[in-house]
Amino acid sequence: MKKQDDEKNGVIIGKTILKIRKQKNISQTELQDAANLSNGYISRLEQGEFESPKLTQIINIAKALGMTLRDLLECAGLITPESTFEGTLRARGANDAQVQEIKRMADYVLKYSTKSNELSS
Repeated sequence: MKKQDDEKNGVIIGKTILKIRKQKNISQTELQDAANLSNGYISRLEQGEFESPKLTQIINIAKALGMTLRDLLECAGLITPESTFEGTLRARGANDAQVQEIKRMADYVLKYSTKSNELSS
């Protein structure tokens, strides 16, 4: 990822956090305290002062907002929303590796069930 992209992403994340924080009626200080961040960090982040915020801090902010990192990045438009299928698997406790393995198995079943249907027709 280029530095220019990081700068844009930092601004996008900051604006998204501001929007979500206001929707949830949480003050900057409350969010800062809940995320265990230093004084003024949320203000500076929301103003786009950080080119590339640290991932650990963004994770803490997401948790403090009652979200996952994935949720926050989806809201920011930085990653595409996952499918309902993937979301269901994650809701049932599947991790990334398990989701990928289940998707591979589903592709296999679909591929071979289609072939057997064609042969029996």
